[in-house]
Amino acid sequence: MIQVKLYDNGFRISGHSNFSKKGSDIVCAGVSSISQGIINCFNKDDVHELVIKDGYIKFLLNNNNYENKIILGVFRTQIILLADSYKEYIKIEE
Repeated sequence: MIQVKLYDNGFRISGHSNFSKKGSDIVCAGVSSISQGIINCFNKDDVHELVIKDGYIKFLLNNNNYENKIILGVFRTQIILLADSYKEYIKIEE
């Protein structure tokens, strides 16, 4: 199961969904696409911490201005919608 922890200034994702075999797992691909797309939206100067490893992403901002809050809100909405479709594979903690 993929565990997603949402923070006011970022998020942490860990685990694998085990929806399908590696390379064809659409749940892992969806989570990865959403998280990488959002991370790429931020100015590097605003990033406090970024760790990306196999089955793990931790992303925290040091500047949580209005624009950054909006972008993180998009991530929150997208990941919640994906989790609603795949409840047995993604758990969200707020």
